[in-house]
Amino acid sequence: MWVIICAVAAGFVAPPTTVLVLAGLVPTLVALIVDRTAERHAVIAVGTLNFAGVAPSVIALWRDGHTMDAALRLLIDPLSMLVMLGAAAIGWVLYLGVPSVLAVFLTHRNEAEIRRMVARREDLVAEWGPEVAAKD
Repeated sequence: MWVIICAVAAGFVAPPTTVLVLAGLVPTLVALIVDRTAERHAVIAVGTLNFAGVAPSVIALWRDGHTMDAALRLLIDPLSMLVMLGAAAIGWVLYLGVPSVLAVFLTHRNEAEIRRMVARREDLVAEWGPEVAAKD
């Protein structure tokens, strides 16, 4: 509700910036709709990178004249849209890919720890006898 109120207020104060930001942050809005988890990790990952991708276009809009024509030119510019949507795509890749990579890393680390502990147990059995490995 607050987001809608702020967007409407910004639309009255700075319409070109509002149009550019709202159009550029569409991937973040999609993440907001799709991500139903309590932590909202997709929204955080996609939103921050998407905002970082929109920021250069907003700065260019402010620098080149804060008009609706300049905002629309930025929206139809393939390079500015590539930066905006590409940054959001990187956010999606991070959100979807990092857990898998982390799971593989942790699995390998845990397996190495198990091998180390088994070797240590074998050393203890060799030094103290089989009684130390009793499963009572």
